[in-house]
Amino acid sequence: MYNKKSKVELEKSLEREQFERKSKPTIKSSKSTQSLYEDQIYLISSIPNINRTLAERILEYFKTPNQFFNANLEDLLKIQGIGKLTAQKI
Repeated sequence: MYNKKSKVELEKSLEREQFERKSKPTIKSSKSTQSLYEDQIYLISSIPNINRTLAERILEYFKTPNQFFNANLEDLLKIQGIGKLTAQKI
């Protein structure tokens, strides 16, 4: 655990190191354990009344979550498992 003095010293040391190397710190994101497809299915299935099977059908039809989110009522009704009431809720 750092006290206030050691925290300031650490910050100065990091600043000096970055200046000398003329670089900026890099932030690494956590490694995804899922594929893009799985992430997209997860996103779509997080919407109420949409389970995984329906999310897979939606992604197969629209190809991307963005196209699904921008779909009109007519396009939503073309998906097996989406009725008028569900389409209106989406």
